[in-house]
Amino acid sequence: MKYISIFTLFAVCTLLSGCLGDVLDPKEDPTTFYTIKNLPAEKTSDFDGSVGINFVASGYLTRSQITSLNKDSTVRISEFNRWVEIPENLLARAFATAVAKNAPKATVFLYPEISCLDGKHCDVRITITDCIGSINGTLNFSGRWIVIKNGKGKAYNFNKTVSSGKGYSGYVDAISKCIAEVSAEIAKSI
Repeated sequence: MKYISIFTLFAVCTLLSGCLGDVLDPKEDPTTFYTIKNLPAEKTSDFDGSVGINFVASGYLTRSQITSLNKDSTVRISEFNRWVEIPENLLARAFATAVAKNAPKATVFLYPEISCLDGKHCDVRITITDCIGSINGTLNFSGRWIVIKNGKGKAYNFNKTVSSGKGYSGYVDAISKCIAEVSAEIAKSI
């Protein structure tokens, strides 16, 4: 009887270790990371001074997960589709890079960096109020920018609704496209 109990215990332990082994095996991480693409740009400005960009974005753009809208207008926060870094930083850098491409004579920098150039200078304050849409649907990209030169400011609004393409990569491409279009308009206004 004693041997049967030991044999039964051994059999149960063997079976459990086989089942638990599958559970404890390492699994491939399904997470995909995305970044904003720097699209080609044409010269839209001859401004040859320094341009300081101050950037502000909506709170949901401070999450590493990609946020989108469901059909019922609730927000979806994807656990497995993420930005390579905080999207607010990605968007700010993408705007600075795109404005610099559109204004090739200008020296463009992001605050809190400061310009050490003497002469012409302007500040651009960009605020993103909406950068959200549905996957495989449309993306709404809206906000405003203010150009301040010689102590005088002028405000501009933008509101773009574009197709978000297929899947998360199409969604990110739509954001990249909107940044390129708005950056060309910003450079033109400098």
